[in-house]
Amino acid sequence: MKVELNCFFCNAKTEKNIDAEGWENYYDTIYQEDTFCPEHNKVYDFLNSVCPGCVGGWSDCTFGKDIQFERITDEDLSIIRAGHCPRRCNGSMTFSREEGMKTFDMSSKASKGASIATVNAITDYLTWCKELKERNK
Repeated sequence: MKVELNCFFCNAKTEKNIDAEGWENYYDTIYQEDTFCPEHNKVYDFLNSVCPGCVGGWSDCTFGKDIQFERITDEDLSIIRAGHCPRRCNGSMTFSREEGMKTFDMSSKASKGASIATVNAITDYLTWCKELKERNK
């Protein structure tokens, strides 16, 4: 089976064939579109700091959708630079099989490096979208 990872912020992708002996899968390829390439992987540190307990995942996230649909404002970027999510909407606890229920400190914030990397990735993505629209006029 082939697993294809696609960066959320750019055209980068990687593929890996895995041999899962005894396992069957309906699909020949599994596509994952909300991963981060080596250039953008610092964004994961930002999300890992501010996302726990909020929504079910990046694809359910209003913040993620607002990036995709180019609805990020300068105020949003300022909030991100400060280490917080501009769309935090949910929960103060997380659940996992390994750790059970765990409270989430809502005052925690992402590191300065992860926050700046996230702002840069978003800005680059929005610039790329704008250039693409101009080219396709």
